[in-house]
Amino acid sequence: MVPDLTGLDRQFDYLVPESFHDRVHVGTMVRISLNGRRVGGWIASLGPPDPAIAIDRLLPLAKITGLGPSTEIFELAAWAGRRWVGNLRSFLITASPPAVVANLPSSSHGGQVPEPVSQLAASLLRIGGGVLRIPPADDVIPVLLAAC
Repeated sequence: MVPDLTGLDRQFDYLVPESFHDRVHVGTMVRISLNGRRVGGWIASLGPPDPAIAIDRLLPLAKITGLGPSTEIFELAAWAGRRWVGNLRSFLITASPPAVVANLPSSSHGGQVPEPVSQLAASLLRIGGGVLRIPPADDVIPVLLAAC
């Protein structure tokens, strides 16, 4: 857990309640109890806690706030923090959505290529490729759609 508190640049272990297991991943934004108050933060890793800490001393996550940065973005933020000697929290704030995002909409890709498609580019691609010269003022979107 990386708490969203200025001046506190360390990570803490928390228990993930059974009801949260299917909704948490690295980067998920959560609320925790820290030193008697509720604060936000991000899940930094999942797995068994530090063996030096007794399980019965760990507090559970209080709430899942919403989706945060993806695992890849989280890793990029951690790398940037090490590379430029910044704290991870500042990079995670930048990588997180400004409002609560509970879930993502389903993908609406239908697999169909929208019109208009350049017929010249489409025929050139059918024969295996070639050179297509386009004047600078022409629209290149139909050529790109043909390639799609």
